[in-house]
Amino acid sequence: MWTPRDGITILEGIDSQHIVSFLSMYHFHENSRDLDSPLISRYILDRRDEGELLRFNVAIMGRAADSDYLGTIDLGTGSQVGCINRARLLQIGTNTYADIKALMSRHDRVIDIRLPEGTLTAETKPAELARFRSASARGGHGDGSGLLLLYPVSKDSRPVRGTAKTRESLDAVEHVIGVGFVFPESRSTRANVEYVTADVASMPDVEVEVPDEGDEPVESEAELA
Repeated sequence: MWTPRDGITILEGIDSQHIVSFLSMYHFHENSRDLDSPLISRYILDRRDEGELLRFNVAIMGRAADSDYLGTIDLGTGSQVGCINRARLLQIGTNTYADIKALMSRHDRVIDIRLPEGTLTAETKPAELARFRSASARGGHGDGSGLLLLYPVSKDSRPVRGTAKTRESLDAVEHVIGVGFVFPESRSTRANVEYVTADVASMPDVEVEVPDEGDEPVESEAELA
């Protein structure tokens, strides 16, 4: 277990069978188009049969600083994890779910890899980030492990500066655990992929909203939301 920066904890070398067990218990929203537990589990098991994805790293993506209102959650790390702020988009119609738009930041996909200083910059492209997960023999810095990211989202998340006109308070019943998966490139030509989504972040001329990195709302703006 190690900490790349305050608030974030990395658990290394987790048997991927435990990740499959986690997926059997975690419930994605029925309208989710990006993540599907049975399909992800099937992919992991197929890769295991080929000698790949035997291990995962787990990143707990908590808040670095204390907060008076966002709260904490116990995720079994031995200490309370600070919840992050992800306000919901203003609801249109009668939706029964909250859309927070972006959960992950682009660089989160390599948060578990000890990269040489200066390797990761603001200009690093998604294709380069994907290559970082490859083994050194293939020009990367990884070891073939997959990555599961856990984001503890505060039930009391509020709009931050500049978003009060487009977002509103999350108002969840309990704190929410958001999930992200990152897979290394497969060496097998027989990799069985049956579920595909578009990585719009890598497309030119497409603007992708970034997460609410600033967790402190401006009270006057929050009241206007």
